[in-house]
Amino acid sequence: MTGFNHLLFRCESEEKEISGNTRGPYGLEKYGAFTYAGIASVVRLIKELKVKTNMGHELFNNMREGDWLLDYIKNRLESFMANEFNPVVRFLNEAYKHIKTLPKSFRP
Repeated sequence: MTGFNHLLFRCESEEKEISGNTRGPYGLEKYGAFTYAGIASVVRLIKELKVKTNMGHELFNNMREGDWLLDYIKNRLESFMANEFNPVVRFLNEAYKHIKTLPKSFRP
């Protein structure tokens, strides 16, 4: 169960503790830090923006400008219980390989 908690959630204090105080949740300049370091915060925000059809939101601009969010998600999973997340990390590596070849204007 710890693995799923790490994949989906981890509040700032938990993420800092497990990373030796080197990493907290991902954040955006205007939006601020996400509630969770796991993918639940990103998924929730994307669902919210989908309903509002707000493709100009800072999250999407961040994704078009660079690979920081993609790399953050993959790197934090690779650094924690790597064997447990091997299938997930392999999937992300394969998906990101294709995403990173897209012109930035095609994201998202």
